[in-house]
Amino acid sequence: MRRHLLRRVGIMLLAATVATTGLAAAAHADPDTGTIAGRFTDAAGNGLPDRRVNVISVPAGIWETTDTDETGAYRIQLPVGAYRVSFAVGAQEQYAPGQVDAALAQIFPLAAAQTVTVDETELPRGAVAGRIVRSDGTPAAGTEVVLRGPGDDYAGYTGTDADGRYRIDVLPGAYQVMIAFDSDHSILQYVPGKRLPAEAQLFTVTAGNVTPVDETLLPTGSASGRFTDAQGNGMSGVDVSFIDEYSGTYSGRTDANGDWRIDELLTGQYSAMFFGWQPSFSQYAYGKTTQAAADRITVTAGQNVVVDDSRLATGSIRITAKDSVTGAPVADFYVQAGTYYTDAVDGVATLPEMPVGTWQPTVYAAGYQPLEQVAPVTVVAGQQAEIELTLVPYGSLRAKVVDAATGAPVAGVCLFTETRTRFRLFEGCAGESGADGEVVLDVAAGTYQVFALPDRASAYGAQWVGLTGGTGSQDQARNVIVAAGQQKDIHKIYMDRKGSVTGVVTGADGAPVAGGHVAVVTPVIGDAGQGRVAIDSQGRYAIDFLGPYAWPLSFQTSTHAFQWSGAAYRRQSAALVPVVAGQTTTFDQQLQLGTLVKVTATGSPAGGFAVAYNNSNGDVAGFVWVQQAGGEAVYRVMGGQQVKLELAGGLPGQGWYGGTDFDSAKTVSIPTTGEKVVVYPYS
Repeated sequence: MRRHLLRRVGIMLLAATVATTGLAAAAHADPDTGTIAGRFTDAAGNGLPDRRVNVISVPAGIWETTDTDETGAYRIQLPVGAYRVSFAVGAQEQYAPGQVDAALAQIFPLAAAQTVTVDETELPRGAVAGRIVRSDGTPAAGTEVVLRGPGDDYAGYTGTDADGRYRIDVLPGAYQVMIAFDSDHSILQYVPGKRLPAEAQLFTVTAGNVTPVDETLLPTGSASGRFTDAQGNGMSGVDVSFIDEYSGTYSGRTDANGDWRIDELLTGQYSAMFFGWQPSFSQYAYGKTTQAAADRITVTAGQNVVVDDSRLATGSIRITAKDSVTGAPVADFYVQAGTYYTDAVDGVATLPEMPVGTWQPTVYAAGYQPLEQVAPVTVVAGQQAEIELTLVPYGSLRAKVVDAATGAPVAGVCLFTETRTRFRLFEGCAGESGADGEVVLDVAAGTYQVFALPDRASAYGAQWVGLTGGTGSQDQARNVIVAAGQQKDIHKIYMDRKGSVTGVVTGADGAPVAGGHVAVVTPVIGDAGQGRVAIDSQGRYAIDFLGPYAWPLSFQTSTHAFQWSGAAYRRQSAALVPVVAGQTTTFDQQLQLGTLVKVTATGSPAGGFAVAYNNSNGDVAGFVWVQQAGGEAVYRVMGGQQVKLELAGGLPGQGWYGGTDFDSAKTVSIPTTGEKVVVYPYS
């Protein structure tokens, strides 16, 4: 058996045979385990061999996998608990009994020494089939075709035959059809003839039927050129990357004469990057050190564009560092500038062969705060620039986590330091209490409120750390001030037993929403984050990790604006949901749709998150991924608030509307009706 994670997709049901029988435990059986067993068959009752079977605990935590034998039978020994059972159908899964939505699957309780029999019949499938041709009408043989379902769920793939024809069998549902131009799937075409998933058509597949989907590939051109050293000699073995406005990358390499060529480039705008290995260097056409500064190269249908370039002249940067508190030199640190990096030797870091131009190095050192994008350093050909940087040492927080009733130490509690303008729990844990309850974590100088989050299996609930106990409100949390290099002891953190909140989330139309999250934190951009639970396809949610206090809850879906309990746009105004230790509180939420926001950062690079932050507390008010360079971001934000806008993903200081950071950015008022349109130049 092996642990395995897969996505799932579709909406179809079929009856399955489910029986539960209690059997005497074998003499050697583990008294704390039981068995789930059964057969997976086709509609005629024939066993389906070598099919993957997944058994998933409820709540999540155990995921065991096995394969059916030659008769379609399977057997899995498991700890006592409750489980869902799924079966592989091609690249998809179905759940017993006869469901393709995990939220509709039956939950099977499993007792010690018990065998639960779960037999399942394979659901009938349909298919997507058609023909792919090139822009000139010739068959696109050997082209990869991919199907994705709602939520970007992978459903299957195949290659076209010599005549460009393909077929993919899938469970009934709605699918996007994509054409992949590279093995990494970074260059995609969505049917019909689009480059963005939001513009793709959904094709409905029904059981026993074939949905026809033909496609003509977008037109292509080519690029070629020669890359030389500063003396005009061709440089061999230089990697050439053509990066399109959707972050897709085509690759080539120079030959012994420095010549290169890339064929079948989709038409559009590109930047060209040159990367050398010996010596190591990177630059962009024409003679630029960053992609943001690179010239845009246009590829047209049936034409070849020539891009010649030469390696930039170089100088070097010498870097030393000192401690901001003691003034003593820092001996060990690491420096990075673009793709160039080095370690300090005896307190000196030298970046040799740096292309001429302006650079902003980033410095890392153990025990010190990262120094990101320092003041610009200008590199002149044949010369060495020298800079001395001041590094600020981390402070530290020490605490002892104990049971509020008994005073006994509590292990497995993770501490997060938050501020009034930042409350987001990232994956991982900087400081977790040990068996003695003790925890120490490094923190940058500043004023914090401490959030304590126990392990999900713990009997204790999350809390904001107050002066005498826990609270569900950051506003009531204790302020902890830490100076650079200071060791701060906040003494004991008193943990209370947890309670639960459950309910149904409905949309503005009154129907249950089908997906999203309920959380005690604001969304985390580009990170799964912690402190949240999923909303299932029926709109249901259950939070089981909160301490017995009154909590604001955040509701995050792709169809409505992010909002807090009571449809508030900021957590300080949210309706508080009371939690009682050992009990379950019911809280249903009907979402407001929010105001449509359309933001374009002209001249922006491809790929980044367009984000709106609440002006008063820095919470994320909404965000969306923008794939296309200079593309329009369309998402919803709760009206009535003021926000600041950023296109995140570039270097620090870049992408803000009207500023270089949150404090200096312009405020934007979001109306409660209509829509808000903002266009600004990317900086």
